[in-house]
Amino acid sequence: MPTAKQFQCPFCAFNVTAMDEEEVVKHVRTHKQDHHPDASVSESDIRGMIKDVEVSRSGR
Repeated sequence: MPTAKQFQCPFCAFNVTAMDEEEVVKHVRTHKQDHHPDASVSESDIRGMIKDVEVSRSGR
């Protein structure tokens, strides 16, 4: 089964899932700037919170 990368915000439970870690980080950076600008979370912290998840392909 294929895997994707997933991040869940520790402050508000916002979730983002993408096939590529860079895509997840891009969306999380934007989310952090918009919703948690004062949070002291580094990009390294963000990358450490990204998990691999299995994804199913519909129609197969």
